[in-house]
Amino acid sequence: MPVHGLYTGGAEEWDAFAPVRRLLDSCWAHPPRPENWLWSNYDLVISRWFEEEGTTHPFDYLWVHSWDLLLLDPLHHFVPSLQPDEVLLPGLRPLDQMDERVLDPLQSPGEARWSWLREPEFQRFLAHWKEHYGGPLYCEVSPFGLLGREVCRRYAAAAPSVPGHNEYRFPSLAAALGARLLQGGFGPDFWRLYDPDRKPWSLAEVQKLARQPAGQRLCHPFYYPATEAELRC
Repeated sequence: MPVHGLYTGGAEEWDAFAPVRRLLDSCWAHPPRPENWLWSNYDLVISRWFEEEGTTHPFDYLWVHSWDLLLLDPLHHFVPSLQPDEVLLPGLRPLDQMDERVLDPLQSPGEARWSWLREPEFQRFLAHWKEHYGGPLYCEVSPFGLLGREVCRRYAAAAPSVPGHNEYRFPSLAAALGARLLQGGFGPDFWRLYDPDRKPWSLAEVQKLARQPAGQRLCHPFYYPATEAELRC
């Protein structure tokens, strides 16, 4: 499977990234933007990659994988059979069920709601949505995503004009453009292992998890450079 990089760091760090670039089939650098913008608009970042770089690569499906996510099982353990018009988002749920403290979409949300919805940008999104699209609204907090090439094409053409935050803009707009959204069958261990608020996984913790039976083993966040042999000691 080809592995393509999408670099969003500063130009001054590009050379330091060279050892990683050599491991990739390609690496495309997004123009410099503030960190908060990149975090809130990663769907636009990926869309720009698709239009400027991705269209030159022969692929049917795009697996979007965060740099600080480590999978210890093959991709097919995490991904069902997908059709070209489908999108897999493990953390998918209707927008009115969002609670930013609840990762697993099968758990009931608490009293807290999404802080993104209290920002002025959300009202601009709603106004644009009602004028141009309509239809149900979704949100997602996902460790990864899988989408077909045709979904990439449609989304990249439409997304730049839509205001808002990627975690509600992407699933809502993708569905409005004809994509079928899949939540996938992920058990409670999946969401326990994927915990953005925990301290980073240590190498010893990863090695302990790697000795457990295969399934949907993943580690997040994991920052340390390690070889495959070290991970499976």
